Amino acid sequence: MILAVRTFSEAQRPGDTSVEAAPGIVSERRWHALDSVGICVPSGTFPLPSSLVMAAVPALVAGVRRIAVVTPQPVAATLVVARELGLDEIYAIGGAQAVAALAYGTASIEPVDRIVGPGSAYVTAAKLLVSTRVGIDIPAGGTVFQARTAVIAMAVGLLVTIGSAVMPSIRGSRVPPMAALRSVATERPQIKAGR
Repeated sequence: MILAVRTFSEAQRPGDTSVEAAPGIVSERRWHALDSVGICVPSGTFPLPSSLVMAAVPALVAGVRRIAVVTPQPVAATLVVARELGLDEIYAIGGAQAVAALAYGTASIEPVDRIVGPGSAYVTAAKLLVSTRVGIDIPAGGTVFQARTAVIAMAVGLLVTIGSAVMPSIRGSRVPPMAALRSVATERPQIKAGR
């Protein structure tokens, strides 16, 4: 996969243009890489090490000097991909706080010029909030949210069917207390068993 993405990225890299529009007047267009990029790599319920390949390889081909990777729970596959790409700046942080760390910096994370990569609705919202300070990729949509929507739909279903005891605390809130719910991977066997 790395070779395929590298080959495609190299084919897309534009060249510099220099035109003498009139005698003695030269117009140029030069392409310069960003100095730094932060890449969000999901690793919670749905690890996506492929997103590291799809974001880091084009950055490397473009000549980006520094690539910082944020991933909430670094899984082995993501770490292997990072090693294969020569990336050594990896932080075990995710969500909106990872986006904020990349945009504004922390004591241990330098800010970046652009933030890319998929994530939850919270990651997308955070990227939009910091987009006046740092460049971002396009906001996630459609297929990026498909798997996460299944989790949210499952959670909402659980609230409707077994949530009568917690409904008073949820009623009127805009976001259900997702942290209190177990993941789909935990819930599916219980639902199939009729619990």
